[in-house]
Amino acid sequence: MLDFLSPLWAARLCEALNASDEYRRAASDWEGDVLLVATGVPRELGVGSRGAARLRLSRGRCLDAELLDEGSLQGVEARYVFEAELSTWIAIFEGRLKPVPALALGKVKLRRGRLAELLKYADAATVMLEVARSLVERSQQRGQ
Repeated sequence: MLDFLSPLWAARLCEALNASDEYRRAASDWEGDVLLVATGVPRELGVGSRGAARLRLSRGRCLDAELLDEGSLQGVEARYVFEAELSTWIAIFEGRLKPVPALALGKVKLRRGRLAELLKYADAATVMLEVARSLVERSQQRGQ
């Protein structure tokens, strides 16, 4: 499986978003970066106890994706910042946990951004997570 906190995962997610007509339509008026922060990260991943994927998004396109280690997270700006345990992100990407209930139950926390504003982009966020989930499924099929 592709590791959530790997440069390869981030690059493939950005490419997959750009290849998705469904994402392009759903996110056509989305403007702003998204930071997915993972806590409880094992030391062997080499990012510290916290790491993040930052997606630079603009009007249905992923302009760039990068991984940030714990030391790089200070002062990072993003329109929306979501934080969860690494195990929670993995459960979401594997389809074992739905993102909206995870947010409602506090398993995923919105650290920056307004929930009311985010609700306008629920379709775009759903498609983004479906694209991320498809990466997990494809990597499992290939044995990565």
